[in-house]
Amino acid sequence: MQTTPARSSRITKSRRPSVAAALGLRRSVPSPSSGTPRRKSAQSVKSEDFDNEDKLDDTGVIASLASDLNFRDVPQYMEYIRSRMFSDIPPRNSGLNATRIAGTLNYRKALPPIVTLAHLDALCTSSTRTEREIAELSQAGILRRIAIPNRGTGIASVGDGIASVQEWERLVRSHTGLTPEVQSNYLTAMHANPRSTIVASTAFTPGDISSLSAAGFLTTSTAPQSRSSFFAMPGTGSLSALSTAGSRHASGSIGAVGGALAMQHMHGGTGQRTVSTTYYNFSLPNTGSHTKLIVDARTHFLNLLKRSKYREAPLDLLRERWDGGIVGKEDIADKKKARGEFAGILPGRTKKWKQFHGLRFEWILEECVGAGLIELFETGSLATSEDGEGRLSPSLTRTDESRFPLAWRKTNKKSLKKQKFRNTMLNETELDVIEPSSRGTSAPLYQQPDAESTGSKLERNTSAVSSDGRKRGKWQVAAILTALFLSLFVAALDATIIATAAPTISSDLQSSAGYTWIGAAYLLANASSGPIWAKLSDIWGRKPIILAALATFFASSVVCATAKTMMALIVGRAFQGMAGGGLILLVHVCISDLFSLRVRGLIMGFTEGIWAIAGGIGPILGGVFASLVSWRWCFYINLPICGIAAILIILFLDIRHEHTSFFDGIRAIDWTGIVTFLAFTLMVLLGLNFGGAIFPWDSAKVIALLVVGSLMIFAFIYSETKIAKYPLIPMDLFKNRSCVAALGVVTFHGFVFISGEYYMPLYLQSVLELNPLKSGLLLLPFIVPGCIAGVICGVIIHRTGHFRPIIWVGSVLLCLGFGLLISLDANATIGPLVGFLVIAGLGSGVLFEAPLIAVQSQVEQKDVATATSTLSFIRNMSLTVSVVIGGTIFQNSMDNRAGFLKAAGLPQDALDKLAGESAMANVHLPSTFQNKVWEQAAKEAFAYATRNMWITYTAFAGLGVVASLFVGNAHLSSEHVETVTGLRREKGTEG
Repeated sequence: MQTTPARSSRITKSRRPSVAAALGLRRSVPSPSSGTPRRKSAQSVKSEDFDNEDKLDDTGVIASLASDLNFRDVPQYMEYIRSRMFSDIPPRNSGLNATRIAGTLNYRKALPPIVTLAHLDALCTSSTRTEREIAELSQAGILRRIAIPNRGTGIASVGDGIASVQEWERLVRSHTGLTPEVQSNYLTAMHANPRSTIVASTAFTPGDISSLSAAGFLTTSTAPQSRSSFFAMPGTGSLSALSTAGSRHASGSIGAVGGALAMQHMHGGTGQRTVSTTYYNFSLPNTGSHTKLIVDARTHFLNLLKRSKYREAPLDLLRERWDGGIVGKEDIADKKKARGEFAGILPGRTKKWKQFHGLRFEWILEECVGAGLIELFETGSLATSEDGEGRLSPSLTRTDESRFPLAWRKTNKKSLKKQKFRNTMLNETELDVIEPSSRGTSAPLYQQPDAESTGSKLERNTSAVSSDGRKRGKWQVAAILTALFLSLFVAALDATIIATAAPTISSDLQSSAGYTWIGAAYLLANASSGPIWAKLSDIWGRKPIILAALATFFASSVVCATAKTMMALIVGRAFQGMAGGGLILLVHVCISDLFSLRVRGLIMGFTEGIWAIAGGIGPILGGVFASLVSWRWCFYINLPICGIAAILIILFLDIRHEHTSFFDGIRAIDWTGIVTFLAFTLMVLLGLNFGGAIFPWDSAKVIALLVVGSLMIFAFIYSETKIAKYPLIPMDLFKNRSCVAALGVVTFHGFVFISGEYYMPLYLQSVLELNPLKSGLLLLPFIVPGCIAGVICGVIIHRTGHFRPIIWVGSVLLCLGFGLLISLDANATIGPLVGFLVIAGLGSGVLFEAPLIAVQSQVEQKDVATATSTLSFIRNMSLTVSVVIGGTIFQNSMDNRAGFLKAAGLPQDALDKLAGESAMANVHLPSTFQNKVWEQAAKEAFAYATRNMWITYTAFAGLGVVASLFVGNAHLSSEHVETVTGLRREKGTEG
C-alpha cells in the first residue's frame, strides 16, 4: 500500500507532463523517464478485481492534471470545471424514465455555482500564482470565497470554494423569498467585505437574518468548537483542515489563507477560536447538497480504489467501475463485455446515475487529486496499449496518523509553525489591485504577479494600493502619515495653546469679555464645520479639500498673529477653528480610507498620542510665549508646520477619486442641511454663552436663541431625511444602538476632558498662584499619561480586536479622576493634585479613538467618512458646549461669592474685577493683595467656582460610564477596500 502524502510526494518527485491524456488524450510515445519498465502480461488482469501480487511501478508523480490547458485566468478554469461536471443524459431506453430525467435536470440546475479550491489546485500548475489571482479577483469584486462547512475530516472535509460574484448577485436578486430591501442589505454587506467569508450579525436585522438563513444565503458561523492542538496530526482536525487547502496557504496573501480569522477557523495557535459575538457565513442556496454530492462521490471513488489489494489501479479500470462497466472502450472493458459480465446493465440503473446524477469520472478524479486523497503516477507495470503508451494509475493516499513515519510528523510540525507565522504576517498585508483603465475593455481587472513577485519576502505594509494601481512603498506611507500627523498636530495645538496665554491676551488687547471667546470661537467653528468638510471631500476628493483646509488655517493664523483688536483676533480664531475642524476630521477620514479596520486601531492610537502631545505642549508653549516672548507666537508657530504638511500631501497623498466637475459638485452640496445645521449650532451656543453672562437667562435674546436654535435641529433632521440627495449627516447612523452608545461616550468624554485642559490652568493660576509657564507644566500629569495610554490602547485593539473593555475602563477612570478634583480647595497642595490629574488623564487618553473604532466597525466602508464626520461634529460640539457651560458656571459662581468677598472687606474695585466674566481676566489678582485675608477670600472664591465646574463635569463623566455599557462588540477585519471618492461614486453607492 502506498502511503506517501500526495502533497509531499509531488514536491519530492519529478514532475511529469499533463495527464489530460489519461482523461481522453494520449501521447504518441512512452514517457522518456520511464526507463526500461518491467511489464506484466495482460493475463494478470482479473475480471473481478485488479489484484497484482506486486505493486505497480511508480515512474513519476503527475503534478498537474491540465498543464496543457491554455487558460488565461481563474474564471476560465472555473467555467471549464463546471461545464464538465456531469455527463450528458443517456437515451430514454437507458433506464431513466421522464420523471428521473426531470429530477436529475432539476437537481443539476439547483446546485450552486461553486468550484472548490481543491479542484482548482488539481488543474493549475502553480498554486501560489492561482491563490494570488483569486485574492486579487476577490478584491476587485469578481470572485468570492465561500466557506463550505466541513462534515468531518479527510474525505468529508471539502475545504473552501469560490464563486462568481455576478452569479451570486443574480441568485440573490432572483430569489422570490427576499424583499428588495433585504437583497440590497445583503449585497451591500457582501461588497463591503469582498474577501471575508463571515459577517457579524450586527450587519443585519433579526428579520433579515431569518429571511437570508431560510433562503440559504447565510449559515451560522459560531457553533461551539472543540479545543485542539495546532500541531495535531492528520485526522484530528487542525492538519486536515490545512491539508484540504493544500499549498494554497503558501501564496502570500490574506485571501490565500481564507481571509480574516482563517487561522482561528482552523484552530490555529490557540487551539480554539474565542467567539465574542454571533457571526454568519456568506453562503449560497443548496450548498449542503453540493457538499454532500462531493463527499459521497469521494467516498465511493475511494471505495472503488480500495477494492484493489494495494489500493492502486489503472485509470481505465476505475473509470469502468465508476461508470458501471459498459461505457468504456478500453481493453479491459472490451474483454469483460466479450465475456458477458456486464450484459443487461443499463446506465440509468448504475450508482453513477442513481446517487450522483451523472457525475463524470474525470471530474471526481480531479476533485480527489486536488484534495490530496489520491495521487496519479505513471507506471510501466501494465501491458501497453496498441499505441505503445504505458497506462496511468491512481494510488490511494491515506491520512491516518499511524501510517506516517516520525520524520514526516516532525517536518510537518515545522512547516505548520512557519505557516502560522506566515498567516500572522499576512493579516497585516494588503494586495495590489489593478483598476480597469476603462469600461468595456477586454483586459482583465487584475495583473498576474510574476514569479519574482510571488516569491518575494512579505512586507508589513498595511496600506492599500495607490490611485493608479501601484502598491505604496513604505517611504510613501511614512510620508503620508507624517503629513497627516502634522496636520492633526497643528489643529490640536491651537485648541489648547491659548489656554495659558488667554489672560495675557485679554490684558494686552484690553478686553476682558473676549477671554472666553478666544477659545470658544475656535471650538465653535471647529464643531460646526466638520461634516461640511467631509461632504466636500466626498465630492471633490480628499487631497484638494485637505489642502484647502491647510491653506485656510495658514491664512487665519496670520490674521490672529497680527490682530490689533479683540474682534480681529476672534474672527481669525473662528476661521482657524473652521479649518482646524476640517483638518482633524480629514486626517481620520484619510486614515480610514487607507487602512483596514484592524490596522486602523493601531494608527489611530498614534493619532491619539499626537493629539495628547499637542494638548500637553500647547499650554506649555502658550505660557512660554506669553511670559518670555509674545503671545503672537502662539499663531506664528503654525506657519512652518502647515507648509511642511502641505508639501508632503501634494507629493505623496493619492487616494483614489473619480473626477467631479466644480458645478456638479456645487449642485450636489446639501445647502439646506448646511444652513439648518449652522443655524442650530450657532444659535444654541450663542444662547448658552450670553445667558447669565452678558444677558440674564430670562432675557428675550437668550430665550429666542435657545428656543429657535433648538427648533432648527428638527428642520435639519427633516432636511437630511426628506430633502437632501447627499445628506450631510445620514440619520440611519442613529438607528444602531451600539453607534448611539459610542457617540454618547464621545459626547460626555468631550464635555469632560476639555475642561481639564482649559479650566485647570485657571485654578492653578488663581488658587495656587502659579505663572502661565508653571501652570502649563502642571498639566503634563494630565496629558502625558493620556498620550501613553492612547498609544497602548491602539496596540491592544490592533492585537486583540477588542475595543469595548477599553471604553469601559476609560470611562470609569475619567469619572474617578474628575470626581477626585472636587476635593480641591483653596489650601490644596500639588502632590494630591498630580495624582488626581494622572487618573483623569489616563481615562481621557483611552477614550479618544476607541469609540471611533466602535462606530466605524458598525458601518460600511463607504459610510466611514460620514460616520467619522458625525462623531467629529458631536465631539467638537461637546467641546464647545463644555467651554461655554464651564465659563457660565464659573462666572455665575463668582457672582454668588460677591457677598462673601464683600464681607471679607475687599474694596469695590476688587469686587468688580472678581465679578462674573471679569474674574477670568484677573486670575492673578489674589497674589497682588497685601492683605492676607483678602487674598485667602479671593482664593476661596476661585476654588468654589472651579469646584462647581468639577462637580458638573463629574456628572457628565458618570453619564459616559452608563453609555459605555451599551456599546456593542464587533469583528475588526484585517481586510480592506480603499474608498473611492467623487460624485459618480456617491451616485453609485446611492443606487
